[in-house]
Amino acid sequence: MRVKRVKAFFCVVAVFFLCGHFALQARANELEGFRGLRWGTGLSSLGYAKFIEEIEGIKYYRKMNDEMHLGTAGIKDIAYAYSQKGLVGVIVFSKGKENARLIFETLKHAYSAPSKRGENNYYWRFGGESSIFYNFNPSSENLFVSYMTQDVAGKLRLPRQR
Repeated sequence: MRVKRVKAFFCVVAVFFLCGHFALQARANELEGFRGLRWGTGLSSLGYAKFIEEIEGIKYYRKMNDEMHLGTAGIKDIAYAYSQKGLVGVIVFSKGKENARLIFETLKHAYSAPSKRGENNYYWRFGGESSIFYNFNPSSENLFVSYMTQDVAGKLRLPRQR
């Protein structure tokens, strides 16, 4: 009888340990913003930025002197999207098959395997709060990666490029 109680106790402890481990791991992989800027952060935290345009109530800005790489891949442009709630999204534009591959591998390494939305289209969802969408067009070799909060999912539009 005592052996059964000890086994039951260790099973309960193991379940609590595993639940805590997976909860911490999921929290570590949540998307809370982009490059240290948290969702909802005001425009002033972006630093020196240039207004690009406003589309459907969302204002897009380009951070001057931004780092033009994601992992080891080169980036052509980054647009930061702001609404009345502060930072709500970021659109990264890159070009070329090798950059697309490198960025995909960087995202996969950081956030695990994505869900597939279509040919060369993938997405990651983070607890219903935010998402990343990866869209590569092999014929034009254009890549767009959108990081966004759920309240603007489907509303972000590509602003004018450099």
